[in-house]
Amino acid sequence: MRQARLGPEAAAAFRAHRYTRLEIALHSHMLFIRKTIGAGSLEPETYAAQDASRALVESGVATHLNNNGPVTAPQVLAAIRTAVNAGGERAILDSASRSSIDMINRLEQVDPRRPQPTVPGQAQARTRNNDHGYDR
Repeated sequence: MRQARLGPEAAAAFRAHRYTRLEIALHSHMLFIRKTIGAGSLEPETYAAQDASRALVESGVATHLNNNGPVTAPQVLAAIRTAVNAGGERAILDSASRSSIDMINRLEQVDPRRPQPTVPGQAQARTRNNDHGYDR
């Protein structure tokens, strides 16, 4: 089978429509998905956080992540569900942020009952309680 090569114009058009940044955030039980491509930012998309799996599929994010990374759609879905259960507003994924990606990759190792560092990479301090030993 012969492979076709893209001409310079087609290659530039292809690069202009690839995601250069993908952001997913949780605000008031709503997911906000922002995509940036080489040609600029696309219109933000909003979905109910309870339908996170549908949101990832309909937005095209699931296919993109499963094919291109930096994390998989099931990992992002688990991070969304964890954030929804914890409540509050937070960034779920920012593909331009290594710490955001690391937090999603660490999700399987996190005990949700234990307070987690608020700054990615920050060590969880163990404090000494004189009456009972270590308090966590």
